[in-house]
Amino acid sequence: MKTLLPSLLTLLLLLSPVLLVAESEKKEKDETKPETISAKEVSALILDFEADPLGDKGKRAAALILDFANTSEEVQMTLGKHVLPWYGKITDSDFESRDTLMLAYISGNIKSQLKNKKPADDPYAGWVQVFLTYRQLQKRNPKLVIAEVEELLKVNSKGQLRSFADKTLREGDRPPKESPRL
Repeated sequence: MKTLLPSLLTLLLLLSPVLLVAESEKKEKDETKPETISAKEVSALILDFEADPLGDKGKRAAALILDFANTSEEVQMTLGKHVLPWYGKITDSDFESRDTLMLAYISGNIKSQLKNKKPADDPYAGWVQVFLTYRQLQKRNPKLVIAEVEELLKVNSKGQLRSFADKTLREGDRPPKESPRL
């Protein structure tokens, strides 16, 4: 660890001018950036993503959906390991799947909020979309198993997903008092 720190500091010092130029270019692009997409447009993009999340159209839609989630006042959500337990446990073999499932969660959450015309975090709707997308991913790769999603599926099969979502909203990203199991 002692040898890593000087290397990181050196790297940061070397990259500082590059980062400053990149930030300057980003500001220039932001000034010419068009308005954010509308709720109606993002709803259509969500359908594109749901149809084929790994296809070109789905991937393009995902990027715009993510931008909408970050910039729109019409939706709100908190992301963290409490709602995305599979995210951050990335291996080379399933990185794309885990990333796609995060985007599915965001899409489902946004879709629910726009449908209800209420900017209120909805992990239940996000997880339902995760399940649908997970099954699509498994059709492409039958060996795909993500333990954290499987645990959420078990909670759902017991009819407890809605109450678990409500509990998750109340507790947020705090460490659990008991076992970390779902």
